[in-house]
Amino acid sequence: MDLSNEGNDQVVKDLQTLAVGPLKGVQCFSGIVGNGFRFHTRDIEMKRVHQNSGVMVKGIVGDTEKNYYGILTDILEIQYLDGKRVMLFRCDWWDVHRIGRGVKVDKHGYVSVNSLCSLRTKDPFVLMSQAKQVFYVSDGLDPNWLVVVETHPRHHYNVAEREVIEDDKDALQQLQPRVAENALISQTNLQEIHDPFVEIRDDIGELVIDATEANQPKDFDEM
Repeated sequence: MDLSNEGNDQVVKDLQTLAVGPLKGVQCFSGIVGNGFRFHTRDIEMKRVHQNSGVMVKGIVGDTEKNYYGILTDILEIQYLDGKRVMLFRCDWWDVHRIGRGVKVDKHGYVSVNSLCSLRTKDPFVLMSQAKQVFYVSDGLDPNWLVVVETHPRHHYNVAEREVIEDDKDALQQLQPRVAENALISQTNLQEIHDPFVEIRDDIGELVIDATEANQPKDFDEM
């Protein structure tokens, strides 16, 4: 703060914001739309038909990448100065370190997690920007095992495209600053959420065009 008051140009706003620390108190949400997925906490999901609480994040153990699977329990918004916000997911994680007992992969490449084996960790939080959504399907042979089904963000498709190199953004910028007020949803307005990628308008009436000679279909030979 002293360097900033002295006009030191090495102190950027984001660094100053991190140095001051977050504001006291956090906001809690039962649902949110982020990364192209609609997430709900486990408590909300218990009252619904659809499953939206499955979470997967990619981690690194030593030099090996490892996927972690869990259930979303809390959605927290931490606020900083200058309106900066960071969304955190608190999850109950399955134990993927015990191969064969906590997690297994069949000959077809499907991953299953043991619902009776929880991961013991003191760090259950991940950034919302790190999270992907997965679904869990009960194993028909052993109901304690859940088959992981990965999904894709809504309105995202696997198409060939040119490689684009993007600049890394810090955690403060990874939260789309309140993409829209209806993107962060409380328990009272979960039914009112709109898809952030598609806007449906209901203020346009039916349009009728009378047929005339000018708009009749023509054969290419007549043109």
